[in-house]
Amino acid sequence: MIRRGAIAMRGLPAIVLLVPALCGAAQTPPAAAPASVAPPPIAESIPATQSMSFDPAHTHLGFKLRTRWGQALEGWFPHYDASVTVLPDGRHQVQLNLYVADVDVNDSPRYSDMARSDSFFNARQFPVVTWTSDPYDASLVDRGGHMPGTLTIRGTSRPKTLELKAPPSGCVRPGYDCDVLASGEVERGDYGMNGWKLAIDNHVEFVLRMRLHPVAVSSVTP
Repeated sequence: MIRRGAIAMRGLPAIVLLVPALCGAAQTPPAAAPASVAPPPIAESIPATQSMSFDPAHTHLGFKLRTRWGQALEGWFPHYDASVTVLPDGRHQVQLNLYVADVDVNDSPRYSDMARSDSFFNARQFPVVTWTSDPYDASLVDRGGHMPGTLTIRGTSRPKTLELKAPPSGCVRPGYDCDVLASGEVERGDYGMNGWKLAIDNHVEFVLRMRLHPVAVSSVTP
């Protein structure tokens, strides 16, 4: 599993020089003490155009299904390649590659084989499900909301917006101090997953819990 990291730091405030105004001998008054500067937020402390790596201990990328008789099924992707990249203009972009050959459903060999089969994800021919977000303002994770992007399953790409849940009020740095929670529902028939219609409902809900590796602000070079 590949994960990466990234973000940019602001410079120090400029020093203001005082020019003497009286005639005669010029004296330079002592420089005023600089105002205290709050440490930069974590989202501004990594050099731009690099990627932030996911913390596997706090990241769970999965989905939910329901059988026609009401049984809830939960699947997850043990192997993935995920990154959050800071673009040159300061916006962020998420890339998720979910490998379906090892997808697990309810710890059940039967349901797991069904999900990997040609009638569902078709891991043999289409081994990766991808979702790429549109570029977004970093403050989106602080308040929650819509995160548009493109979902590709079985070679079919369609626009898909994920809903980000607002973080808890006490979480200062969402994605570091607390998980970022996102979800989105699709109709599997839209992506050619037409098998098992008599047994499995057409709705698939992706449920994502994500956190990034901690970044030490003091260790980052401007």
